[in-house]
Amino acid sequence: MGYDAEFRQEILEVFFDSGLSFRKFASDYGMSKNTLYRWAQEDPRYESVRKKTHWRKYSPEYKYKAVQMVIIDGMSSRKVAKIMGCKYGALVSNWVREYKEKGVIGVKYPDKPIGKKKPETQRANRSKSSSLEEYVRELESENKKLEKENERLRFQTDIAHAIVEVRSKKESGLDVSRLTNVEKTQVVDMLRPQYLQKDLLLYLSLAPSSYSYCKQIQRRSDKYAREREIVIEIFAETDECYGYRRIALDTRKESSEMQISERIVRRIMREEDLYAKQTSKRSYNSYRGAIGKVAANTLNREFKATRPLEKVVTDVTEFRIAGRRVYLSPLIDLYAGEVLSYSIGLSPTVEFVMGMFDENTRQRLKGSGALVHSDQGFQYQHIAYQSVLKELECTQSMSRKGNCLDNAPVESFFARLKTEFYYGRIFSSVEDFYERLDKYIWWYNHRRIKVGLGGLSPVEYREAHLRKAV
Repeated sequence: MGYDAEFRQEILEVFFDSGLSFRKFASDYGMSKNTLYRWAQEDPRYESVRKKTHWRKYSPEYKYKAVQMVIIDGMSSRKVAKIMGCKYGALVSNWVREYKEKGVIGVKYPDKPIGKKKPETQRANRSKSSSLEEYVRELESENKKLEKENERLRFQTDIAHAIVEVRSKKESGLDVSRLTNVEKTQVVDMLRPQYLQKDLLLYLSLAPSSYSYCKQIQRRSDKYAREREIVIEIFAETDECYGYRRIALDTRKESSEMQISERIVRRIMREEDLYAKQTSKRSYNSYRGAIGKVAANTLNREFKATRPLEKVVTDVTEFRIAGRRVYLSPLIDLYAGEVLSYSIGLSPTVEFVMGMFDENTRQRLKGSGALVHSDQGFQYQHIAYQSVLKELECTQSMSRKGNCLDNAPVESFFARLKTEFYYGRIFSSVEDFYERLDKYIWWYNHRRIKVGLGGLSPVEYREAHLRKAV
């Protein structure tokens, strides 16, 4: 599209009078900036609006500081240029090359101050150095300040790590004010080889007298030294399964060396970081389920028994051992929670479940009139299982469909078994699992005490009942 001379002259008149830049004017009038620029160059008034380039002059101190940042701090020329406000990184590279070749930066001082005039407060803080040697001394002074700041940060970091190691409550965090004097004393003792004691006491707000008192307490003999040994020994023997209540009950047996109260046991376990294994809680389910067709829910969640072999429960659970599925089916007496017998195998068949009824178990159940409760698994609906119960004169009971709470005691046993014996352990083979499971069940029946049984194991509780009956 061509423009006549009259139109060009009108545009240039408006442009020179507007005082706008080429880009702004061209954008406002919808024309090309290059076209406007070409027209303006041909006009005598162009010299009055032409943007003049002002080259900045850099002082030797400025260049020396930039060179030091590249050589000492290892920064790139481009990054130094950005930090120092230099227009081009290539300039910094030239200064560095000149410094390495000649050892100096041969540029004169500027005749006039560079930049805007600073306020008096800033000018007072400005460096008065007039030579590179003085500037180097200033850098050394700043370096010392940075080293002190670095030491302070390292000091605080070491204290934070020490607090994490000695704090007794996880929710206390790194807040020094929430630490006890004993914990503060432990922090001081950990860091004394590295820092002065007075600095540590001052930071932790711990009086020297309080520190001395805590040290005296540490030098005293342990009041519960023997009790501590007994608690740790019992906790280890039970494979970390006992909490403070059962450990206290264990010490009250006639064979125990001394009796220890629950309060002392709890204190020792807290100080030694001994925590028993905990089972996970099952969420509530209001579904009641349907009554089975083979047998009714005769047990009806009446889990309390008044004599041995009055009520017996059973179920099947699964383990994953060495890449294979292993199934366990125990027969549990609700009177004391004793495992009467159990069957273990690689397939949950009817024959697998029938393995619980060995000769010894049949003799114990024969004529006892036990109520044998299970879920509605296909094994318990089989005619072979029902025939055995009739032969032993036992009554069959089955949970409602889809309601495991009707068989809660055996589910609780499975949860305890897996927590204390299965989770967190590695079994080399299925045979290794069988052997160790047999040992655990024997320990569960004969050695593992229960608070609900008065500190007795299931076998001890049953034998005590038989002695009273005689």
